Amino acid sequence: MHPLPHPDAASATIVLIVSSDAGERDRLRRCVPPGVAVHCVATEGEALEKLGSGAGGVTAARPVATSRPGVQLLPDGALVAGNLVRLTPLEHAMLRCLLTPTGSVWSLLALSEQVWGTSFVGNGSQVRAVLKRLRRKLLMADANVQIEAVRGRGLRLIDGP
Repeated sequence: MHPLPHPDAASATIVLIVSSDAGERDRLRRCVPPGVAVHCVATEGEALEKLGSGAGGVTAARPVATSRPGVQLLPDGALVAGNLVRLTPLEHAMLRCLLTPTGSVWSLLALSEQVWGTSFVGNGSQVRAVLKRLRRKLLMADANVQIEAVRGRGLRLIDGP
């Protein structure tokens, strides 16, 4: 697989479409305006391989896990302590971040960049709103993990009721 090319001044936008469904990749490709470089891949691994070189000024996102004992991410939710939990896209993205190796702390800035795609944190209310809903859903599913606030640093997922 070849890394993404470095964009020239005329084409500074690169769109990377990741979907296991070829039909969905084609549909999304047709939504991209003419003149924009589009690359389609089937798996996250292929996407990371394309991004891994940092070509085109693009670097791979902080790697994240998709499961942990008692918690497994699904395409539209999570399997938590054997219970299917429906998650909004923002809750899903936040849980995906927090599933990093045990003890990894995510700052509000890092979560804002990964979940919302922006470095603007503001007062952090958008992060706290999603956090509140995600904590409630984990509690209702009898999760063996909880989201802990680390004073002055951010949030992390820890073992515990």
